[in-house]
Amino acid sequence: MYKRQGDELVAETTLFKGVMVLNQSGLTLSEDVVMSERWKQTGPDTLTDTITPTDAKALKVPFTFVKTCPAAPRGRQARWCAPTCGYLGSARKR
Repeated sequence: MYKRQGDELVAETTLFKGVMVLNQSGLTLSEDVVMSERWKQTGPDTLTDTITPTDAKALKVPFTFVKTCPAAPRGRQARWCAPTCGYLGSARKR
């Protein structure tokens, strides 16, 4: 589910299947994780993604981290280059 709140796009993702590992920390999350994200254009060529995973089985408390993504090079079909902003590994959706 996603919606706009002011100048941000807010998304909540559920129903993950399989093991999800946050690459930078090695933390493993359960299939019950809820990923909340807030996307905001923070500059003419910068998009910021504020991510909060909530998982009662794997985490004592939710935490938040921020990824900053550069704009895609000119001439690319997409304006924002999401793959350069990747942060999850081994995640699959049902």
